[in-house]
Formats: sequence, C-alpha cells, structure tokens
Amino acid sequence: MGKEDINRVPRALTNSLNSKLMDQLYDLIPGTNVVVDLIVYLSRHQIGDLFGESWFSIQDFCKIMGYDRTTLGRKLSKEMLKEITGKETPIYIQHGDSNTPIHYHNIETVFEAALYKLTETNLMFPYVRDGVTFYTGVQVIDSFAIKDDFHTKKGTKRLYSARLSKKLADSLFYDYNLININDYRALPNRHGYKRFYLQLSRMISIVKWKISKGEVPFFTQTVDDLAYIFDINVKENKQRKKQITKVLNAINDKLTTTKFQYEYIKGVNQRYAYTVKFYFSKDTLEYFNEEYKAVFTDRFFKSVINYYLKNIAHAPTHEISKKIQEIMSDHGREQQFHEWFYSEADIGLKRAIYIDEFRKAFGKSPEDVGYDPKKFVF
Repeated sequence: MGKEDINRVPRALTNSLNSKLMDQLYDLIPGTNVVVDLIVYLSRHQIGDLFGESWFSIQDFCKIMGYDRTTLGRKLSKEMLKEITGKETPIYIQHGDSNTPIHYHNIETVFEAALYKLTETNLMFPYVRDGVTFYTGVQVIDSFAIKDDFHTKKGTKRLYSARLSKKLADSLFYDYNLININDYRALPNRHGYKRFYLQLSRMISIVKWKISKGEVPFFTQTVDDLAYIFDINVKENKQRKKQITKVLNAINDKLTTTKFQYEYIKGVNQRYAYTVKFYFSKDTLEYFNEEYKAVFTDRFFKSVINYYLKNIAHAPTHEISKKIQEIMSDHGREQQFHEWFYSEADIGLKRAIYIDEFRKAFGKSPEDVGYDPKKFVF
C-alpha cells in the first residue's frame, strides 16, 4: 500500500538466455520500445485483476507508459508489417458456411503489430529436475483480441484485450524484479536506456539478496557490456568509457526513486579501471521493498497451490511441499495446474483464499482499501 508506482516485471526479461531476443524486440520498430513496454504494461495490467477479462485502449496504454497516441496508432505499410510479423497482411473478410461475410480487424498499426509479435515470441525459462537442466520456451502472450468501442461518437475507437501467458503470469508471484513505472517511462526511447533500467531492477534485487546473505552490496558490469547495451561503437577504451559516463549520468538525471551511484574499478585481469561498480542508497533499497504485499502474494499463491494439491490432485498431505516443487519444474503438471488456476473453476474458493490472506497480511479487508471483492487485485 502507498507504493502504487512500483511495478513487477518478469525476471526472464533480464535473463542472459533472453539477451539476443531482447535485442531483437528493442530494435524491431525503430524509434520506439513499444514491444518490450507492452510486456511491462501487461505485467501491471494483469496483476490488477488476475482472473478477469479487461479491455484497454491505446490511450490507456499511452497514459501509463508515456507514449504519444499518434505514434502508436500510425498505420504501417505492407512491407513494414511483413518485416515485423514475418507474414503477409491478414485478409479483411472471410466467408463462413452460410456465405455470410465475417469481418476481421486487420493488423494495421504500430500498436497492433507489437501485440501480434508478442504472440509469436518465446522467452526461455530454465529449470532443474532430478539433476537435469531443462529449457522451456514460453510464449509472452497467449492471444489478444480487438473490438470496436461503439460508445464513441464515430464508433472507430479500438479496444484490446491481451493476457500474459500463464507461465509468465506465474512469474509475477515468485520470479520478478521491481521497477518504478514513473522512472521507467521518464526515460527517452534512446538505444539501451530502458533496457539498462530493467538491468537496474535486476541489480537492486541482487544487491538486496547480497545484503540478506551478509555479502558486500554492489553489482559490477564491464565497460564492454555497457557499450553493447547502449550501442556505443567507439574503439578507443578511454573514449568509450567517456561516452558511457555521459549516458549513465543522463539516465540518472531522469530518475527519481531509482537513483544509483557508480564508480570505475579495475576488474579481474584488467590493467585499468574498465569495470563499473554500481551501488544504491539505503532509501532506494528500502523503497523497492514490497513488504506486506510480497508476503500477501506469496501466501496467496502457495495457499491456492495447496488447495489444488489436496482437493484437485488429491496428493497425500505429507507430500504437498515436495509436490509444489514438482509442479513448478514439470511442464505437464504445471499446465494442468494452470488450466485450473486461471479458469473460473472454484472461483469462490479462490476468492475466499484471496480475502483471507489479504486480511492476514494487511489487517483489513480488500473493501476497506477500495478494492472490488469480486476482483483479485495485487
């Protein structure tokens, strides 16, 4: 409570396994980071109502993410659409069995092309089971829908519905980083700026973990790593370092709650100081602490899994904690759980668990803080 600008994002976005993919997504539509920003937006949007179907407009997206509607509503040429989606432009009209025209919304705009791309994009998730490492490709969004909003004067405004894939939605409970949405959207669409911000969220998470383990609380990256993120191609080390300093300062000047400090140090096998050491103030680290919310979401997710194992999977009580790990590391069992968890099945029970865990964490009911008891708002 009181930290409404904190946004959870899947940790997979900063996983080294997905580095090349993130390169492609950031560079896909020149002059905009909309493809990745849609993942950030949907992470915020979905956790606002876990089970409900909710619609949003381009204007809704622009308000949260700081975009200009004209830019995202721009119609793309057939050539550009094919370059982004890898396919020819979809057909406008198809005839059904009764020869009645069925009208389809064509994928036309920057915004729609970005949504379309995310239905084809897989993030890699590694997991270990019985000493074997598995790599699973997980689709970013399962599907999206388009409809006209006939409440507008011209009836031409489009509304969209899109949901993160179930695995990615799960990660917002247990495998996520935290960003400040205002800081994130304050950054210009310059090469690497927002990508570096997502890296900052990962750094903060790692530094907090180091503190919990009694380790020295800082994070390092080489000048070469940062030059790659910011697309700085200056060959001479001294000049490359100078350019990186300029970019880091420019980013820091735009930030309010995610301020960072840094200095150059000599890294392993380096003669000169070409490694950047990042660290954060106590206030920054305390800000990115969800406290009761983290406890609540964790307990809700585990309580629902416990119910599923006892009453749906009929697992013996003494095996439940082991079975939880098996569910999260076995693709088939995980899918069975997802089919139940994200469905309307036992929705009353899920709501009762939500309300109970909410009261335990916050000492008040969802209605007391203005939440609709029929929704699952986190």
